[in-house]
Amino acid sequence: GSPGRFDTTTTAFTIKRRPEALEGTALSIAETADDEEFKALLPMLARHKSFAGVLQYSVGDTTSGEALGNDKVLAELAATENGSLCTCFWRRDIDYQPPSGGLDVGVCATAIAASSEDGSMEIRETGDDASYAEGWHRLAGSHQGPFFALELQSENGNAQRKGYWVRAGKYFAYAVGRPADSETAQALGCHPMSGKVNDAACSSGKSLQEAVTFIASEAKTDRSNNDRVLSQLMGSYVAVAGEIMDGDTWTIKYSTDPGLVDCLLVDATMGPLSCSTLNLEDSGNGKAGTTSSANLVEGSVLSQTIAGTGKKTRIWKVVEISGASGLPVQMSS
Repeated sequence: GSPGRFDTTTTAFTIKRRPEALEGTALSIAETADDEEFKALLPMLARHKSFAGVLQYSVGDTTSGEALGNDKVLAELAATENGSLCTCFWRRDIDYQPPSGGLDVGVCATAIAASSEDGSMEIRETGDDASYAEGWHRLAGSHQGPFFALELQSENGNAQRKGYWVRAGKYFAYAVGRPADSETAQALGCHPMSGKVNDAACSSGKSLQEAVTFIASEAKTDRSNNDRVLSQLMGSYVAVAGEIMDGDTWTIKYSTDPGLVDCLLVDATMGPLSCSTLNLEDSGNGKAGTTSSANLVEGSVLSQTIAGTGKKTRIWKVVEISGASGLPVQMSS
């Protein structure tokens, strides 16, 4: 800050690391923060945005043309010598926020600088109706892999919860959505109303905080308990992203639950900051499993044991892979 001036607008919080928050049942701050911090943090965390699903794209602009017609930057980027244009549809299978009621479609232009040797790339994404424009940058080296995409098959034997786990280069992202219904929610230790956040009839067009208030009122719950309900509904969706340090340390840098930041998404053995361990259930190639991540192929099945008292196990299937995954996979006994 400037000499003689004091920062009176920024609030600092002490967040405790809670690797067990990967269970995805409630925000860890509900247990670690005092009442004042808890009430201050909730509105900020309720504004988080995160979604995961499947990307579908087609070459060129297949929309009405509004994006190109109204965004000069998009048009100029597409017209450059090394530029390209495509239309992307993001199918949001899981979303931290309630459903918007609309499709997520954008026109994207990319250009690789002639002098770029590290694979970095500028990407312009403009909504098909030109209602928004975003600038993205592909990180250096991430185009070289390794790559993988895992899809959640079940959690504690229950298939009514979706999730995705991806890697590109040394970067990763991991997201597990809210349970699909109240029966699944209760079986997994989540708030029974968790699934209603994704119910368009209850939540479409609302913010997360608005949706929770509405759902709670419909269920005739005690309004004074809305903050705690909000914390449980928010925490029943968990997403993290981070960087693989030194080739094998899966460090979380960003998370919907602040208690997961600086924890290790997966580790060879369960330590104080380890969120989980992995076992190879099915090699997917008809051969005996080994402890080498290089042997994972499409169809391999992994069992993830989550830290904490809930004894949660998530089963993941490899749907795409190129190169060694780098996952510290142990052979199931």
